[in-house]
Amino acid sequence: MSTRTLVTRSTAQQLSLVGAVLFGAAPLALGLFRYATTSWDLRMFWMALAASVFAASVLASVIGKRRTRRQALVQTAVIAVVGALLAVGTGMLISETAGPGVWMIGAVQGILLGIASELLVFARGKSVA
Repeated sequence: MSTRTLVTRSTAQQLSLVGAVLFGAAPLALGLFRYATTSWDLRMFWMALAASVFAASVLASVIGKRRTRRQALVQTAVIAVVGALLAVGTGMLISETAGPGVWMIGAVQGILLGIASELLVFARGKSVA
Protein backbone atom coordinates (compact mmCIF):
# COMPACT_ATOMS: atom_id res chain seq x y z
CA MET A 1 0.00 0.00 0.00
CA SER A 2 1.59 3.27 -1.12
CA THR A 3 1.00 6.47 0.83
CA ARG A 4 2.59 8.71 -1.78
CA THR A 5 0.38 11.25 -3.47
CA LEU A 6 0.95 12.68 -6.88
CA VAL A 7 0.89 16.40 -7.48
CA THR A 8 -0.29 17.78 -10.79
CA ARG A 9 0.86 21.22 -11.86
CA SER A 10 -0.12 23.32 -14.83
CA THR A 11 2.56 24.81 -17.06
CA ALA A 12 2.24 28.16 -15.27
CA GLN A 13 2.70 26.44 -11.91
CA GLN A 14 5.75 24.57 -13.18
CA LEU A 15 7.28 27.82 -14.45
CA SER A 16 6.49 29.45 -11.12
CA LEU A 17 8.30 26.63 -9.32
CA VAL A 18 11.36 27.01 -11.56
CA GLY A 19 11.29 30.77 -10.93
CA ALA A 20 11.05 30.20 -7.17
CA VAL A 21 14.12 27.97 -7.25
CA LEU A 22 16.07 30.49 -9.33
CA PHE A 23 15.10 33.48 -7.16
CA GLY A 24 15.78 31.47 -3.99
CA ALA A 25 19.23 30.44 -5.18
CA ALA A 26 20.14 33.88 -6.56
CA PRO A 27 21.46 35.41 -3.30
CA LEU A 28 23.80 32.46 -2.73
CA ALA A 29 24.87 32.46 -6.39
CA LEU A 30 25.62 36.18 -6.23
CA GLY A 31 27.67 35.63 -3.08
CA LEU A 32 29.67 32.88 -4.75
CA PHE A 33 30.11 35.07 -7.84
CA ARG A 34 31.48 37.84 -5.63
CA TYR A 35 33.91 35.36 -4.07
CA ALA A 36 34.99 34.08 -7.48
CA THR A 37 35.68 37.58 -8.78
CA THR A 38 37.57 38.81 -5.70
CA SER A 39 39.00 35.42 -4.62
CA TRP A 40 38.81 36.48 -0.97
CA ASP A 41 35.54 38.24 -0.13
CA LEU A 42 32.90 35.89 1.30
CA ARG A 43 30.89 38.57 3.14
CA MET A 44 28.09 38.60 0.57
CA PHE A 45 27.86 34.81 0.68
CA TRP A 46 27.55 34.76 4.48
CA MET A 47 24.90 37.46 4.32
CA ALA A 48 22.96 35.40 1.77
CA LEU A 49 23.35 32.24 3.82
CA ALA A 50 21.90 33.87 6.95
CA ALA A 51 18.89 35.20 5.04
CA SER A 52 18.39 31.96 3.11
CA VAL A 53 18.44 29.79 6.24
CA PHE A 54 15.73 31.99 7.75
CA ALA A 55 13.62 31.87 4.57
CA ALA A 56 14.02 28.10 4.32
CA SER A 57 12.95 27.65 7.94
CA VAL A 58 9.83 29.76 7.42
CA LEU A 59 8.93 27.90 4.24
CA ALA A 60 9.60 24.52 5.87
CA SER A 61 7.27 25.39 8.73
CA VAL A 62 4.33 25.91 6.36
CA ILE A 63 4.82 22.88 4.11
CA GLY A 64 1.51 21.29 3.30
CA LYS A 65 -0.59 24.05 4.83
CA ARG A 66 -3.13 25.92 2.74
CA ARG A 67 -2.85 29.66 3.24
CA THR A 68 -5.17 32.46 2.31
CA ARG A 69 -3.89 35.09 -0.07
CA ARG A 70 -3.42 37.49 2.84
CA GLN A 71 -1.41 34.94 4.84
CA ALA A 72 0.81 34.29 1.83
CA LEU A 73 1.48 38.01 1.40
CA VAL A 74 2.29 38.39 5.10
CA GLN A 75 4.66 35.43 4.84
CA THR A 76 6.35 37.03 1.82
CA ALA A 77 6.71 40.36 3.60
CA VAL A 78 8.15 38.71 6.72
CA ILE A 79 10.67 36.75 4.66
CA ALA A 80 11.70 39.85 2.70
CA VAL A 81 12.03 42.20 5.68
CA VAL A 82 13.50 39.82 8.28
CA GLY A 83 15.74 38.18 5.67
CA ALA A 84 17.08 41.59 4.67
CA LEU A 85 17.66 42.57 8.31
CA LEU A 86 19.45 39.28 9.01
CA ALA A 87 21.64 39.79 5.95
CA VAL A 88 22.46 43.35 7.03
CA GLY A 89 23.17 42.22 10.59
CA THR A 90 25.48 39.50 9.35
CA GLY A 91 27.22 41.97 7.04
CA MET A 92 27.79 44.39 9.90
CA LEU A 93 29.11 41.65 12.17
CA ILE A 94 31.75 40.45 9.72
CA SER A 95 32.76 43.77 8.18
CA GLU A 96 34.66 46.63 9.71
CA THR A 97 33.54 49.04 6.99
CA ALA A 98 29.83 48.30 6.81
CA GLY A 99 28.33 51.22 4.92
CA PRO A 100 25.29 51.80 2.75
CA GLY A 101 26.38 49.01 0.41
CA VAL A 102 25.58 46.44 3.09
CA TRP A 103 22.02 47.83 3.36
CA MET A 104 21.55 47.70 -0.41
CA ILE A 105 22.86 44.14 -0.70
CA GLY A 106 20.72 43.04 2.24
CA ALA A 107 17.63 44.63 0.70
CA VAL A 108 18.23 42.93 -2.65
CA GLN A 109 18.74 39.57 -0.96
CA GLY A 110 15.56 40.00 1.07
CA ILE A 111 13.56 40.99 -2.01
CA LEU A 112 14.86 37.99 -3.97
CA LEU A 113 13.88 35.61 -1.18
CA GLY A 114 10.48 37.29 -0.84
CA ILE A 115 9.84 36.84 -4.56
CA ALA A 116 10.81 33.18 -4.27
CA SER A 117 8.33 32.76 -1.40
CA GLU A 118 5.52 34.33 -3.41
CA LEU A 119 6.30 32.22 -6.47
CA LEU A 120 6.07 29.10 -4.32
CA VAL A 121 2.49 30.06 -3.47
CA PHE A 122 1.65 30.14 -7.17
CA ALA A 123 3.47 26.86 -7.80
CA ARG A 124 1.31 24.88 -5.40
CA GLY A 125 -0.31 22.06 -7.35
CA LYS A 126 -3.32 19.88 -6.70
CA SER A 127 -2.85 16.59 -4.89
CA VAL A 128 -4.11 13.54 -6.74
CA ALA A 129 -4.67 10.39 -4.70
